[in-house]
Amino acid sequence: MEIEPEMSEVEKVRRLTYALMGPAARLASHFGLALTDVRQLMDMAYFHEARRRGLKLQEIADAMGISISKAALLSKALKENFVESESQAELPRRIEFMLWAEPLSLARMKQVLPFSAKEVNAAVKELEGAERIEKDSHGLYRLRVSTDRRVWDTWIARLDGVNNAMKNVGNAVFARFFRPTMPAFARTLGFRVLPEDLAELHALYAQIFELVQRLDERAGDQPEAAVELRLSIFWVNEDVESKGNV
Repeated sequence: MEIEPEMSEVEKVRRLTYALMGPAARLASHFGLALTDVRQLMDMAYFHEARRRGLKLQEIADAMGISISKAALLSKALKENFVESESQAELPRRIEFMLWAEPLSLARMKQVLPFSAKEVNAAVKELEGAERIEKDSHGLYRLRVSTDRRVWDTWIARLDGVNNAMKNVGNAVFARFFRPTMPAFARTLGFRVLPEDLAELHALYAQIFELVQRLDERAGDQPEAAVELRLSIFWVNEDVESKGNV
């Protein structure tokens, strides 16, 4: 039996990055998004991830191999794509889009948004009252989706859900390929189901959610021994592509 040669880490990173780009490429291709737009979005996604990691503008420019002015343009493009393009949106929704891009102070929101300070204050107060945003210990506002509100059916919430799911996939891939001692599990099951039995899958999620809550509460009694985990569950029609969808 021929032994498969070990792949270099650089080659692993390249191949895995390519594999993870597949869903984005399929979506863009299906809806005819121009390749130049896809490239710009990839630049923005790279910038966005660096921002989430807390890197400064100069650090991001160095990491991406671009000028500081180009990094500033990406910062502006990120805000424009998730804020200014929503010109007809209500102010609270626009603030949610801003905070989805990155945590911001109240002063920074007032600088960016074309609204009066009084209007921004009122919108922030409204969002805080609805528990949709919260202020951290550094005075920055962040999106807030509490675990007791499993249904948060807004456009920004669904975007955030996609972001969290993709992050979980990426983390699982990283652990499985580069950190084999880390707790990670990835399996895909292929099976058939009758339409009238789909409700049982939804019921299964409710059971898993209750189990996760119990385990989390139990771990709270021994925080020093607890392991932080994230679980994602997906199911989809295997013929989704052949039926005219992505």
